[in-house]
Amino acid sequence: MLEELAGTNEKNVASPLNCYIVSEGSLLAISCRPHHFGDFVLLTGDAAHAMVPFYGQGMNCGFEDCLVLSESLDACNDDIRE
Repeated sequence: MLEELAGTNEKNVASPLNCYIVSEGSLLAISCRPHHFGDFVLLTGDAAHAMVPFYGQGMNCGFEDCLVLSESLDACNDDIRE
């Protein structure tokens, strides 16, 4: 996996769009439009894996999730309906 990420730079990393504060504190709401597909949802990293956050594995899981998603999309020629 390290080889896959070796050429990654800030241009390859998505950033949240339409992020705004909904209340005082550290809570944020992120609009996913237009970055969703119908009624389907994809969870990655901490959101997709049942583990305690203080093990520090969420980011690693997120990287692996992105790699597996990319390989899956390649396998179906980016047709996510498959």
